Amino acid sequence: MKLQRITFVTAGSRGDVQPYLAIALALKERGYEVRFATSCEFEKMIQSFGFGFAGIFPNVAAVLKESPKLMQAMQNGETFTLSAGISAANAKVAPQAFAKFQIELEQYPPDLIVKGSLTEFLVYHAALTRKIPFCDVCIMMPIHHPDRPLFGFPKLPFGLHSIFPWLLLTAYYNGQRVYDCENVVARRWSNARFRQAMTNPVIPRICLAPSLARPILYPSIDGNFKFVGYATIASENQIKSRTGSSFGDLRVQTQIQEFLDQSAGQDCIYMGWGSMVSRSPEHMTEFAVRTLQLVRKRGIILSGYANLGMQHIKDVELLKYARENILFVSEAPHEWLFPKVSLTIHHGGSGTTASALRSGKPTIITPVIFDQWDNAHLINQLGCGYGFEKQQLHKVTSDDLAEAIDMVLGDRRFSVHSTQVAEQVQKENGARGAAKEIEAFWTSYVVSSRIWSLLPGRQSENKQMSSVFRFSWRSLFGFVGFLVSFIIPRDAFSHNLVTTLSSAQIERTDYQIEELPDDIGWYECSGDTNLSARAIKSC
Repeated sequence: MKLQRITFVTAGSRGDVQPYLAIALALKERGYEVRFATSCEFEKMIQSFGFGFAGIFPNVAAVLKESPKLMQAMQNGETFTLSAGISAANAKVAPQAFAKFQIELEQYPPDLIVKGSLTEFLVYHAALTRKIPFCDVCIMMPIHHPDRPLFGFPKLPFGLHSIFPWLLLTAYYNGQRVYDCENVVARRWSNARFRQAMTNPVIPRICLAPSLARPILYPSIDGNFKFVGYATIASENQIKSRTGSSFGDLRVQTQIQEFLDQSAGQDCIYMGWGSMVSRSPEHMTEFAVRTLQLVRKRGIILSGYANLGMQHIKDVELLKYARENILFVSEAPHEWLFPKVSLTIHHGGSGTTASALRSGKPTIITPVIFDQWDNAHLINQLGCGYGFEKQQLHKVTSDDLAEAIDMVLGDRRFSVHSTQVAEQVQKENGARGAAKEIEAFWTSYVVSSRIWSLLPGRQSENKQMSSVFRFSWRSLFGFVGFLVSFIIPRDAFSHNLVTTLSSAQIERTDYQIEELPDDIGWYECSGDTNLSARAIKSC
């Protein structure tokens, strides 16, 4: 029984696709045939690396534009509203996505599916009806932290904030069920069992996160989680990809290099919020440019889904400053660019955070939603920048961000920690590590047929009873949470965290350092975690 063809199935924005593309490149080096079934907008990027492609999901940006409520939920960071909006969007596209996926499986039947983001029910359906085994490779993990609420939710007394992952997974389950068009998976796997499998998997889950993040973000997980490091496309491959616009074509890359040359001897800052939108394109553009004007720095700004650009600037003085000191780009090769700038500022998406930590330069995170809050917390704990853990992007002012920039660039210790973190993170090649784990999974779980005894509906009676018992307790927590929701301000559930910081209240964090070095719509598609300078809060 030989593994030959592997199909990656993933949905979402670019951050939900690109890490899997990095793993695919590692698998290609090992002689496997790789295909992708994902969102239509990534056809050009994936095919430019020589992989087969099936567009089964619509363009994410188009879906956002066609759903004002969904866009508003993202702008305000309202997690449950956004989840409900995603569920509604899924319901519209699910029949087509399901049909296209079945055609892909019939035309190019894989030996193994790699399950990516937001595709549980499609993949489980293929396993149950076609007996195609799957391997679980994840970017974001909804694992409860005993001391710190997940995804930036407010901390509740008596540990009641544990209900938030429970509620979020319940909403996610209901949103994903629309892809179970024949009701095959739901008959075998209840909501309760689904939540249990997401937080306590019965087969190994390959995690695209560095080992240094494990004790900070996931201290309570067991050995069934395999941390392999960030999966990133190497700088040389991003630069090589000049035929398409995935990382900026030759013209864009030349513009960036010329701008960096002109900025020699000055601090140059990167700003980019990817698929996130806050308030409006006009607000985001003026927010970014005014911040750079306040700190008197040059900057490279990624246009992103919000399409940031000069056209949104109305203030004459601000426009003049932008023309002289700022370069707007539609795409940028992060692995190549980030080490060349003085500071990166972004939303905290997993892919951008990976490149930021690998760059050896300080970073600032202005989170909007989901795991972006956790990445902001991670940055603060590592001491390699500043994460706005108590302010959401749409509530961060230019004064707030300017003060954070002055703090990070003005304190050499942030630079020291960034260098040390980069050295630690770069020791783990997540793409190659994931490829090895996929091969090991094939041998241990597929060749041995062990996986088929672990699929939904086939667990032992003891596990079934245990699941039901857990569900009854969690139902109690859910009821308590429902009552608590009446006394918690609505802003708390919008991830505004009840309180925010004014520009004069950005909390200065001091770090103890052991030693300081001397030199430091639907579109048709054609190990060791101890750092020598661990950040310790002493405020």
